[in-house]
Amino acid sequence: MRYTFLLVLILLVGGCSSNGPIAPLIGCDVEKFQPLAVGNYWVYERVDSTTMQTEYDSISVASVADVAGKSIYTIRRFTNDSLQSTLEATYTSEQLLEVLPGRHNDLLTKRSCLCPEARGVVLYCADELPGVRGSRIADSLPTLDQDGELYYTIMEYRWATSGTHTSGTFKDLGQVLFSPAPIFYTPIRTVHMVVNDSTVLVEPEWAQFDTGKRYIASEMKITRTYLYNVGMISEEIQRIADLPSFLAEHDVHYVRRLVRYGRR
Repeated sequence: MRYTFLLVLILLVGGCSSNGPIAPLIGCDVEKFQPLAVGNYWVYERVDSTTMQTEYDSISVASVADVAGKSIYTIRRFTNDSLQSTLEATYTSEQLLEVLPGRHNDLLTKRSCLCPEARGVVLYCADELPGVRGSRIADSLPTLDQDGELYYTIMEYRWATSGTHTSGTFKDLGQVLFSPAPIFYTPIRTVHMVVNDSTVLVEPEWAQFDTGKRYIASEMKITRTYLYNVGMISEEIQRIADLPSFLAEHDVHYVRRLVRYGRR
């Protein structure tokens, strides 16, 4: 009887053993996957596949304010230490809401218009990303009619988003170098998001862009990976736009990879 007990004990111990660390049982928490606090910063190496240039982007949380019971974080984005944009983000109902990348806010180009920002969910504790749809009046465009008279169009900015999430561990990413480095079994969440936006001529009814259309459309595909207790560690953005000739913008395709992070 004693030998039988010992044998069962050995089998139990052997069955529970592991060759490596066990993945922690951590539930999804958007405030842990993208921790926002005043002084937090992230520095990224960005490779632009259009120009084949490598530059450094940085993101820092500049301030926080309480607005209607919500903490609104002001985030500053820099390229090579030059301020590019100032955005806002907030947490609500297990969601992280930010300004969405789009034709007027590709996170690289300083905005040259007063076009309204689209806001939506970029991180969520579910498989499907809650889609958003919206529209706002955009900048008026001065132009000449057939008789040479100046008129102003009424323009509207519209956007819609969709996306999915997947989960995993840091080990699944292969070789990713940044400091301080996490343990292999730290949870990750990867977001695949599509933003479709357009600028539409509302009035006059006969006006059109030189493309022969009454709208300018673009599609932004975004893939982001967030690491528990660290934040966004990689981002890939590809924009395809149907632009008229008077706009000098070009399609965008670049990848950001985290180099270092911390708190000032």
